[in-house]
Amino acid sequence: MFSRFAKWLAPVAMQCVACGADSNPFTIKGQVELLQFADGGTEVFVTAVAQRQLDTGDFVESLDAGIALNGVPLGPPDFPGTLQWTRPSIAGAGYGLEQTLSVVGSVPEAAVKFTCPGPASFIEPAEGALLSRDQSIHLAWASQDGRPAFASSFGFSLENPAPGMLGPIGIQLLAPGSSSVEFTLPPDFAGSDARVRFSVTVPGEPASESYCAAVPIRTVLFR
Repeated sequence: MFSRFAKWLAPVAMQCVACGADSNPFTIKGQVELLQFADGGTEVFVTAVAQRQLDTGDFVESLDAGIALNGVPLGPPDFPGTLQWTRPSIAGAGYGLEQTLSVVGSVPEAAVKFTCPGPASFIEPAEGALLSRDQSIHLAWASQDGRPAFASSFGFSLENPAPGMLGPIGIQLLAPGSSSVEFTLPPDFAGSDARVRFSVTVPGEPASESYCAAVPIRTVLFR
C-alpha cells in the first residue's frame, strides 16, 4: 500500500483489449486513495476490479484490461496478477474532485464515478514521537478544517525491519464513526528501535464498493 513506484504509461493501443463493436461488455469498480505523508509527500494508490461478460452471460475477472483514471491510461499494473498502481500523483486525482475509473476502449463504455473527500490528518501522536515499547498509545485524526473524520480502517507497518526480512503489517477494520483507535506494539516487532508507520482510510460519502479516500500517514519510534 505504501510502496513508491513510478513506471509510466503504456500506449493506449496496447491497453485497448475491448475495442471493436463486437466486444463483450465490461463492468468496473475500484478505489482511489490519496496518501499524505507527514513530510508533505504524496502518493495516489489505485486499485480496480474489471469483469468481462462472456457469451454465456457470466462475468469473469479480467487482469489484462486497460484501466484509466480520469481518462489517463494507467499502463501495466505494478504487480503481476493485480490491477493496482501507485504514483506520486495522477492528473485529476485530488481532494474534493470527482474521479472516473474506466476500462480503456470498452464498448459500451464501462466507467464508475465517485468524489474524493477533503484532506484528513492525525491529531495525535506527534510525528516522530519517541514512545515506550510496552505502552498503549491513543491515535486520533480529523479533517484538516477541524471537523471529525471517520475512518473505515486502520493500518500499521514496521518501517525498519532487519535486513532481508519483511516487517510485520496489520490492517484493522474500524466501527462506523471511528475517529480514534488504541494501539499496542505487537511483540513480533523485533529490534531495539521499531519505527512504525500508521495510516487510516477516510472514505468519501457515500461509502460503497467504489470510492475515493484520504489516507493520512503518521510515523513514530518505539524503544
